[in-house]
Amino acid sequence: MKTILSFLPALLLSLSVSAGTGTLKGKVTDSQTGEPLVSSSILVAGTTLGAATDLSGNYVISSLPAGIYTIKAV
Repeated sequence: MKTILSFLPALLLSLSVSAGTGTLKGKVTDSQTGEPLVSSSILVAGTTLGAATDLSGNYVISSLPAGIYTIKAV
């Protein structure tokens, strides 16, 4: 059974810009059950930045330069 990831809402993207860098925060859940996905890897494509989700499915990526990014969950 394939697990489908959903980022709520719209990746729960929270990018606060200060001195050209910001923080990306979000939550990863199973799209069928709504349960948080623990220890999922969240990667910012084209960079070496990423994070793992916690027990609640939340993640935080700090020191992200201002811009538009593609986020991947593995």
